[in-house]
Amino acid sequence: MADQWEWFAQALEDRSHGRITCELYYVGALGYKGPEALSVVREGLVHVNEVVGAQSEGECPLVSVPNMPFVFKDQAEQNWWHRETFLPVFNEELEKTWNCKVIFNTPGWSPIMFFSKEPLTKPEDFAGKKVRTWGGINDDVLAAIGMTLFVIPTSDIYTSLQRGMIDTAITAYPSATECKFWEVLNYVDYAPLYTHRQWGVVNLDVFNELPEDLQEAVMLAGQDATHYWAYEIWFWPTRLLKMLTDGGMEVVYPEPGTMEAFKALVKPVYQKWVDKVNFPAAEALMRDLGTID
Repeated sequence: MADQWEWFAQALEDRSHGRITCELYYVGALGYKGPEALSVVREGLVHVNEVVGAQSEGECPLVSVPNMPFVFKDQAEQNWWHRETFLPVFNEELEKTWNCKVIFNTPGWSPIMFFSKEPLTKPEDFAGKKVRTWGGINDDVLAAIGMTLFVIPTSDIYTSLQRGMIDTAITAYPSATECKFWEVLNYVDYAPLYTHRQWGVVNLDVFNELPEDLQEAVMLAGQDATHYWAYEIWFWPTRLLKMLTDGGMEVVYPEPGTMEAFKALVKPVYQKWVDKVNFPAAEALMRDLGTID
């Protein structure tokens, strides 16, 4: 995300002809934590901030909906639904409750995939496998399809695989290449769990105080940043996947009906999540996706 924020800052300076400049602070440098992302923007403690789905669910459950496991068949489908259906609902909630609005988004840098010692192509292949996960709704989803869960930090994945503690991992391509999965695993199982989605938001008081031409500059710079990131990630997964296959891993694809079977198995998990967050807009979006009745 650092590249995108730097791109946004430069685009904003260019679009505003130098009338707006950004001072960037990274990863909690101001003392605020990820789960507070919306609160600190609402209070004006920062003017613009990054909202990460998994971290911000406690403030606004809507952020988790585009990141729900086994919902979208690919990133193109997610991108379309996000733009046409999700963003209008999300922005309405942000403006009403959090005094902010979306200025750009990150369309996901890589899908969260399965990596395994044995090929996983049908539901029974996944059942009983010992999988590395990291908590949250992922655990409920993976348990629903019959996997045995081990919460393991990224730094310990390699040794856990090497020692046989686990035989499968879920992660994104960057972590898979950094961990040199080709040394301890054999397959990239192309059954995407989900693709991350994150947002850049601006405080509405600050935005509304700007003259109309600078408001337009902010929105156009955000559009530039979204398009820049979308273009960058278009090639990134292909390049990283090639590193894995060059190392000796084989890509296998789910048999017909596998993803549909997973979605059916996981449906009670979706309903449990909706009941837990008790957030009408989130429930309506989940129903729109067909994840709940």
